[in-house]
Parts: sequence; C-alpha cells; structure tokens
Amino acid sequence: MSRKAAFERDGYLHVPGALSAAQVAEARRFLASIFDRPSAYEGDYDAATGNVRFDACARYDALRWILLHPPLVEAFRELLGAGFVYLPETVVHDSIRGHWHKDTSAQLKAGHRFHLEPDYAMVQCAIYFQDNTVEYGGGVDVIPGSHRRDDSYSSPLQRVANRLRKKGLWPEKRGGTSVMNKAGDLVLFDFRIDHRGTPATRTPIPPEARKFALFIAASADNAHARAYADYIGGRADYRYLKEHRYPDAFLDEAKSRGVSLLKPSAVTAVGGAAEKKY
Repeated sequence: MSRKAAFERDGYLHVPGALSAAQVAEARRFLASIFDRPSAYEGDYDAATGNVRFDACARYDALRWILLHPPLVEAFRELLGAGFVYLPETVVHDSIRGHWHKDTSAQLKAGHRFHLEPDYAMVQCAIYFQDNTVEYGGGVDVIPGSHRRDDSYSSPLQRVANRLRKKGLWPEKRGGTSVMNKAGDLVLFDFRIDHRGTPATRTPIPPEARKFALFIAASADNAHARAYADYIGGRADYRYLKEHRYPDAFLDEAKSRGVSLLKPSAVTAVGGAAEKKY
C-alpha cells in the first residue's frame, strides 16, 4: 500500500528518520533557549497557559530550513500534490499534552464548513524532538479513521466534557493509538482526525525527555487553502500575522525548489497585493 493510500485510510502517516541525531540535538538546544526566557513576541504563550511560540519558521533561522528539508517536502507532495502550499501557520510547543480534539473544530464553531468539501486536503506535520514513550509521552495519539467522522467537539455537551476532562472529572475517549515516533520522525495527520498529545504516566520528566514539538501546516493549492488563510487572518488570537514575513533570500530559495508559501489575509491586506502567495 502506498503512503498516500495509508494516509487516506487512517488519517495519519508516520515517516521515520527525517532528521538526523545531530539535527535533533541542535534543535533541542535552540528550543530550550527560546523557552527558558519570556517571549519578546506579541501573542506568544508562556507557562501559565502552555509554552507556545508562534510563526516559528518565519521568525527563527534555526528552524526555517526544515520547510525545505527533502523528506518533509516529499511527504507533503505525495499527500497533497506537487503544487502544495505551506499555510502561514508554524508553531512550536514546549511540554504541552492536550486533550482529544480536531484541528477543524474552531473554524466549524466560527461558521466555516469548507473542511467538509470533497476536495479539502489540509495536513498538519508534527516533528517531535524526543522519542514517544509510555512513561513520558513525547508524541501524539490518534484515532485512526476519525477524519471521516463528524466533529463532536463543537457541541455544547462536548465543550462541558472537555472542561471536565481537564480537571480529571470525565473519562478520556477510548480507541486511541499512540504513534511511537523516535526523535526526528515526522507524524503527518489530517486536520480532521481526532488527536491529542500523548500523556505522561510518570513524573518528574527528565530533561532529555522534555517535550518539544514543531507543527507545520500545508494544504492542496486550492480555494480552501485561501479560505483558511483568510479565517486565521481574521482571528484576534493570531496577532502574530500582523508581522508575518519570510526573508527574501529564503523565498528565493523556496521558489527555486518549487515550494510555495501562502500569505495570510493580514499580510496581503497590508501589502495591497492581489497575489496571495509569496
């Protein structure tokens, strides 16, 4: 079975060995350095609400190269087509292990339904910089096939259940599968799949198992990609998009490799340009 067929069946794909041990070690050093001090960027989250640094590949030279890393580009091309586009949404997390959700729930609550169209194709790639283990939860759990099921997370009852889960007062969903990635693997998953960060079962978590994850979003190059860019460009909590920009030298290199990056509506509006790709 091809990787694309497996992805379409299961809603996720595990690609081992995309980054070398040296690349993983360097990334971990860099990520520790940015999370061990308060963020200088508007809209980032620190420990009180979870450690998050937005627009990671646009802001940080140390991570930007990953967008053009051949194993990642090849995987996206296989799943989304040769002319896929990167969405203006790259983010890094430190030690976050969330509850079950779909990445389409927020847009559904906002009244958008383009993710229900037959030609919708958006994929999130998670790169984990540590092994996923039962003890320390360094990766992601998924419910295979759930990308073809309706979204229950936006209902009032489910929102109450999710709040109770966070307090340990409501049981977690059953049927999940832990993707047992090694450090430097890719885990690509459909935006619509049910997933969560793999929970830790043992504490304290040693420094070498500290959970760092980089998320990179991509789409088939179609109207739904632009609808999504418009949607996040209008979200008040995506304030980082006001300053979003890739360096010109990187854009030139991406173009030379046939890789396209989509602009958010905020950048397009500021620039006054009709073209929505860099």
